[in-house]
Amino acid sequence: MTPTGALQDALAAEHAAVYVFGVLGAQTSEVEQSTLFDNLLTAYEQHRSARDELVARIQELGGRPVAAAPAYELPNGVSTPTQVVRAALVTEHRVTQTYGTLVAQTAGNDRSTERGLGIRAALAQAGLALDERHARYGAIDLASSRAMMHELLALRDPPTAVVSTNDVFAVGGMLACRDRGVRIPDDLSITGIDNTDLGATQTPGLTSVSTPIVDIGRAAGEQVIARLESRPYVAFQELPFALVVRGSTARPARQSPKR
Repeated sequence: MTPTGALQDALAAEHAAVYVFGVLGAQTSEVEQSTLFDNLLTAYEQHRSARDELVARIQELGGRPVAAAPAYELPNGVSTPTQVVRAALVTEHRVTQTYGTLVAQTAGNDRSTERGLGIRAALAQAGLALDERHARYGAIDLASSRAMMHELLALRDPPTAVVSTNDVFAVGGMLACRDRGVRIPDDLSITGIDNTDLGATQTPGLTSVSTPIVDIGRAAGEQVIARLESRPYVAFQELPFALVVRGSTARPARQSPKR
């Protein structure tokens, strides 16, 4: 599944949630069930915000956001406050299941895509552009990345620097450089993302971007729990990262590495 496809599925789930919570709120008395009404209103606003954010992200990726259906099926029996609460919990559970399934189906893909877009954006800010002949895509394993780097080094004009979207890609590239006698960083610089032990223990050590994986996991867990309990939550967060400079990067000693 592509990142855009995953966002579309998430948007479809949020469309349904906005509809259901709107209906549940309309069926609940603001006077007689004020606490329940406030909780439903909060959930409605949260899902509407998530929906709007997903629409914006899909448009940024050049996609056409999936439209909402005219109506959605409500959980059975929503005439009493207890049934309304049950219907709200069922709806939150379904949305959470959707996100969980999408995470499992797109593991790595969404991050790689976003990181690739970030690389292109940074180059553009410097007045440069990525030569698409030098872009490679493949499975996240050492054998695949090693083979991709061999392809790059075999080009008539191989790159003098490689920016990988994860440390596995970068280390596989370093192995290919050793195969061909390409010196790192004298002939070619290479960087990764995630700052793993795999990269840190290479010779030379891999320059990489440290990502706050513990904070990411904590934020994801807190959001899931908050959604299940119909509490306020932050749909999207920006967390800090840091560049860890090691020995795999330097100014190029020559125009292109030997092949």
